[in-house]
Amino acid sequence: MEPARIVRSMTVKAESLGILRHLASKPGEHDAVKADFRELLILEFDVPRAEVHLETRIEVKSRTDALIGRTVFEAKRDLIREWDDVERKVPDYLANREAETGEPFVGIASDGRLWRVLALDQGKLVKIKETNLNPDKPEEFIAWLDGALALKVSLPPDPATVRIELGGDSVAFRTAEMALRGL
Repeated sequence: MEPARIVRSMTVKAESLGILRHLASKPGEHDAVKADFRELLILEFDVPRAEVHLETRIEVKSRTDALIGRTVFEAKRDLIREWDDVERKVPDYLANREAETGEPFVGIASDGRLWRVLALDQGKLVKIKETNLNPDKPEEFIAWLDGALALKVSLPPDPATVRIELGGDSVAFRTAEMALRGL
């Protein structure tokens, strides 16, 4: 089932500010990062709670931390220290979802502070982009996350939105570029 798709304003809800501050503190708990991610999806992107699938079992004898639309989310206590685990698990998660649905998927791995968007390029995991959550710039982070999740059907036709969603540093541009290189 496709997630809710809406056009949203760039005003971050007050409730989300506390979540962003908590995430930026790098909570050190896998479940806390996962729960905060779910709440951000619900609060900022109007995704119904039932569409955020936590601990989804997939064919690789493991569970994704969260699955929303065509995004697999992997929460870590410390992303730098646990990067080897991400490199081992996420390619299997993405390959499984892509084989099952016939659609491209992206992965997001995070410890709350550091966020990385990942994809498969000819079977290899590649980092598309990353950011460090700055709780003093919540709109900037939500826009970054919005571009990574691609939950909207339509976008406001302004220069900032076009750059974030389709520019050379966007997830859409980088995944299309990888697909074209693979031809």
